[in-house]
Amino acid sequence: MACDVLTVTGRAGVCFYEGGLNSSRAWRRTARRHGVFFALARSITGPWDIAEAQLRGEMYALLCPVVLV
Repeated sequence: MACDVLTVTGRAGVCFYEGGLNSSRAWRRTARRHGVFFALARSITGPWDIAEAQLRGEMYALLCPVVLV
């Protein structure tokens, strides 16, 4: 949905990112079922950039708890 907002907070509850999510219904259903989502962090433009960023040691993968409201 175009109105989805992703808010990411640290363990202390301090927000360090808030922006559009535009998630599909299937994504939201899966996130609710598993309670987590997998985020890749680095300057990439698409899946084809992941392997190279990983080889350079510039890729971060985060398993994030998610709460949908």
